[in-house]
Amino acid sequence: NGVCLSAEAAVGDVDPTSTGTVSTTGASSSGIVANAAGFVTVDSNNVTVTGTGSDAIVVSSGTSSTVTIRGMTQSASGFALQANGGAARVDVLAGGTLSGRIDLTDAADRLDNAGTFIAVGTSSFGGGVDVLNNSNLISATNGPAVLGGLEALNNGGRVELRVGAVGGSLSMPGAFAGLSGRPPGLATVHVGEDPASAVYVRSKNRATAEAGMAGFAHNLP
Repeated sequence: NGVCLSAEAAVGDVDPTSTGTVSTTGASSSGIVANAAGFVTVDSNNVTVTGTGSDAIVVSSGTSSTVTIRGMTQSASGFALQANGGAARVDVLAGGTLSGRIDLTDAADRLDNAGTFIAVGTSSFGGGVDVLNNSNLISATNGPAVLGGLEALNNGGRVELRVGAVGGSLSMPGAFAGLSGRPPGLATVHVGEDPASAVYVRSKNRATAEAGMAGFAHNLP
């Protein structure tokens, strides 16, 4: 058990940077932990933790924190990202992936996603007025995904529900705003020639069109 990369300051700021790969396998073994009375700035590439109760990135700041994600950041059972204290800003850059649950502060947090955010299970954006700005891809997988405490999702990219499980969904309590000219869409995949399945798929495609959504129908032999 332990931490792979740790930075702490009882006074002042910390700004750890990881350009390689950080990985842990033991229980309660976080990848990157940064704590400071002042500002916390984390710049990370790949962080993967697989042990029970292990978090990929954990930050705690007396003022505010900024986390930049350039590669894959993921946790098998803990949080992919946990932020405490002052407001957190998270930047997932193009080519970066944040995969798993996140737990943010009770201040006004902001997540800017120009890469990929894979929402798994229940995440908490905490208190305050929190904003998620998506310019590339948000994907929900492995069943229902919840973005708890999120006040606003501004979408200029794609939101996909390719969950691979019955009852998959992505839900949030706040407002959803899509850019003009980018309506939500529904993709259907019909395999074979079963009449009942064909009727069901046609009804979904018709309802999609009537709702003004974009339809993507795929018929396979």
